[in-house]
Amino acid sequence: MPGGVVKAVQQSVGEFAVAGAGLQPGEVDERHQRHDRDPSAEASGVGEDLVLAPAQVLGQVGQWARLCRIVSTAHATAAGGPPVVAWPVLQQCADEKLTILLGPASEPVRALSAGRPDLAEQLLAPWREVAGASLRLEVLHWGLQGLGAGSSRLAAHTLGLADQLSIPAVLTNAVRYADPAQHRIADVLDAARRLRPIDARALDCGERWLKGPDQMAAAAELISQSAGAGPGRAAALLAETARTAEECEIDPVVDLGLGRSHFPEPTVVGAEPGLGGAMRLLTQRCEAGMAARGLDRDRRAVEQFDYELGIIGRLGFEAYFLAVAQVVADVRDMGIRVAARGSGAGSMVNHSLFVATANPLEHRLLFERFTDHTPGCECGLVLSWAEVAEAAVQSVQVVPAFDEIEDRGAGGGPAGPGGGAEQFAFDGREERLCERVVPTLTGAADR
Repeated sequence: MPGGVVKAVQQSVGEFAVAGAGLQPGEVDERHQRHDRDPSAEASGVGEDLVLAPAQVLGQVGQWARLCRIVSTAHATAAGGPPVVAWPVLQQCADEKLTILLGPASEPVRALSAGRPDLAEQLLAPWREVAGASLRLEVLHWGLQGLGAGSSRLAAHTLGLADQLSIPAVLTNAVRYADPAQHRIADVLDAARRLRPIDARALDCGERWLKGPDQMAAAAELISQSAGAGPGRAAALLAETARTAEECEIDPVVDLGLGRSHFPEPTVVGAEPGLGGAMRLLTQRCEAGMAARGLDRDRRAVEQFDYELGIIGRLGFEAYFLAVAQVVADVRDMGIRVAARGSGAGSMVNHSLFVATANPLEHRLLFERFTDHTPGCECGLVLSWAEVAEAAVQSVQVVPAFDEIEDRGAGGGPAGPGGGAEQFAFDGREERLCERVVPTLTGAADR
């Protein structure tokens, strides 16, 4: 059903953007409770129930990257506070290729909830200026009483305001779970995220499930009647919802690059540009490492090395091995301990590059657990390096190590508008860091 489809797009795309604005889906940011502030002031932020979805443009990619850049900018400029998207950033990034959906927690719709349609119209003015035809108002209906989010009255008022200002409206259900029986799970997850007991006064309404065509059509009809719209308004609302969902469709291959390998440029780690440059450098460094470890005369080790190098060449992973080896070397030069973990420790190539310490033949470790002959297969070194970077370093110097990686990505100088930061993104898992670093620090204190 269109209503469910577009909300599914929001859940996968929009909640990322909402989190970037310092919110969790469905929550109101207390920093922006005032309705009378100037929303166009440069110092103000977009701390609202804002959903940004990249509209699909045939033959053009990069809108998902633009959405990610908005979120990253909000976090980069937070300076220890809650991340907020500044209006100049939004004005720079938002255009006809980026759909903006304002929901019940946004300032304009909150003004409607407070019985101030005049203020809601005033607050929508800067959004209309920034987004133009890409602006949408979310009509959310859970059948609740009153004028709060999900109420029939607020949904009708939102639809009426959208029609009055000629802003397309989108019917959603703020989907969080697949069927009605799962709403209790949402309560448990909310409590876990907030690190507090389940609040019986703020339980999930039980309506945020992926409803089918009949339920969404009935909601559209009820909202249209409550808004005093004509007989065809419900069908038009569903049609606009479906159209917005189609515009915001994300192609996992074209837009996200899934199924393809994305490695650093070989020149970043010293390889010659052009075909074969990365393989030549990888072979040279591995052969030097094999000799340094005394394995260049070990027939089994050489055969295993040749076998792995052939697979790496067929898959086109040379640049990745070189990049990881260089990062490990740079971190070691900083005096930080590094140890390869996971299936990557079973690679003779990693062993020869001094990424992995253990000889995989001596310990009967299988390279096939790391990667195989299949084109497009995942490389276990991704997991291994993630653990190295955030956990196995066994040091509180993780942030300086990340800075070193960015400097390497910049090639010793600016590699673009943001230098090395333009080429690297770090995915840190705090729990993995804590579970390894804390015992290490405790052990060091005991000594």
